[in-house]
Amino acid sequence: MSRRLLEALFSAVGECVATGEAVRILCAQDASRLGWVKPLAVVRPRSADDVAATVRVLCDFGVPLYTRGGASGLSGGALVTRPGVVLDMAQMKGVLRISRRDRTVTALAGTLIGEIQKAAAALNLLYPPDPASAAFCSLGGNIAENAGGLRALKYGTTAHHLLAATVVTGSADILHLGSQTHKNVAGLNLLSLLCGSEGTLGVVTEATMRLLPAPPAVGCVSAVFETEEAAIEAAFGVLESGLLPRALEFVDGVCAKAAARVSDAAKNWACGKPFLIVEFDGTESAVRDECGQAEALLRAGALRVAAAYGKETERLWSARRVLSTALTSAAPRKVSEDICVPPSKLPQICRLIRSLSAPPHITACAYGHLGDGNLHVNFLLHSTDNAPVERLLDAVLALRGTITGEHGVGAAKLPFLKRQISPETLTLMRRIKSVFDPAGILNPQKAY
Repeated sequence: MSRRLLEALFSAVGECVATGEAVRILCAQDASRLGWVKPLAVVRPRSADDVAATVRVLCDFGVPLYTRGGASGLSGGALVTRPGVVLDMAQMKGVLRISRRDRTVTALAGTLIGEIQKAAAALNLLYPPDPASAAFCSLGGNIAENAGGLRALKYGTTAHHLLAATVVTGSADILHLGSQTHKNVAGLNLLSLLCGSEGTLGVVTEATMRLLPAPPAVGCVSAVFETEEAAIEAAFGVLESGLLPRALEFVDGVCAKAAARVSDAAKNWACGKPFLIVEFDGTESAVRDECGQAEALLRAGALRVAAAYGKETERLWSARRVLSTALTSAAPRKVSEDICVPPSKLPQICRLIRSLSAPPHITACAYGHLGDGNLHVNFLLHSTDNAPVERLLDAVLALRGTITGEHGVGAAKLPFLKRQISPETLTLMRRIKSVFDPAGILNPQKAY
C-alpha cells in the first residue's frame, strides 16, 4: 500500500511531497519527547487546495494525517503515533492582510506568533495572546490548542480573538468560517468548536484574528516572599483590590533556586525564594498608579519589592524567562504538566506539589499563570523512578480543576481524560468528530 499511496500523493501534490529519511524522522516528533513512529511521507502544502488534495488521497487509503505547525507542543499533539503522513505547514506562512482601522490581521497557518505580534506593533496595534513560545509557535498550532500564555488573565486565550478561518475538513471540504467582523452570531459557532480541537476536526490554513490598540505604557512589579503560601495570598490581595494585571506570574522556591544556578539576575533578585511578577498596561499615568498600588499591597508581606517601566521591565522578567532552560538542565529527565485549578484552591495544590517530592530521586516544583490558576508543574527526575503524575492529576480533579489548562490533551494525557470527562460526553465528542472526519484520519488517538 505504501508504494501506491506515494504514487497517489505525487500525482495529487507532487512538488509538496518529501520522502527522505531525515525529514521523516524530524517531522515525526514534537517538544513532548514522547515515543514516535516514522511517517510514510511528509507533505508541505502551499495552499488550501494542496491540503484538500492531500486529505482526499489519505481518505481513499484510510491513512492517518498528522498536522504539524511549530511542533512546540508539550502534550504530543503533533506526534506521529502510527504510520501515516505529516502535513508540515511551515511553508504556508506570511501575513496576508492587516488593517489598523478594522483592527484585524489575516495570516497563513504557518505564520509564527512573534511575526504577527511584530506586524501588529508596527501599526501601533496589539495581538493579545502571548504564549511563551511565541518566537517559534505557529498560528495554526495556537488555534488547534487554543493557546493561552502570559496575558490570558486580562485578554483571554486564542479563542477570544479568532474571528474567521479557512479550514479543510477530514472530508476534504474547504470551509470559510466566521467573518471579518468583531461581532457575528449567524449560524452555529463552529470556530469555537474547532479552536482547541487539537487537529482532530480540520486543518486550519489561514485565520483572521482580532487586534487591539497597543497600550502606550507597560509597567511591572516583582516581589519576593519567604513561602509559596505568602506569595499566593499576596496575589489574591492584588486581584481582590480591584486591580486587573495583564499578567500575574508565580515562581516557587525550587524553580527560583534552579533559575539562580543559570542566571545572575535570578540569583541576585529572588535568592532562591518564591516570587511574583505583576504586569500592567495602559496609559502612562494609569500604569504608574496601578504599579504603585500593587507595590504597596505586596510590600506588606514581601521580603523585597521592585517596580520597573517600559523596556526596564525586562530586568524583572529575566528571572522568569530562564525557567524552562534552568529546569531542563537541573535533572537528567523532566516531566511537565499544566494543571489548572480554581484560584481559591492554589494554596492546597501548592502544598500537594511539595509533598510529591521524594529526594533525592524526585523533585516537584511549579510556576505559571497564578491569576487564572494555571500552573506548570515539573517533576525533576534524578533516577529511573516514574513521576507521580497520577497522584497530581487525581488531586487536581478532586479540587474541581482540569488536567490541562493550555497545553492540550494530545497523546500524553489521553489515559487520564476519562477521569475528568464522562463516557457519555466522550461518546458525543467522537460522534462530532465523525461528522467532520468520517474516515477518522485526522490526528487519531489524540485529544479524546
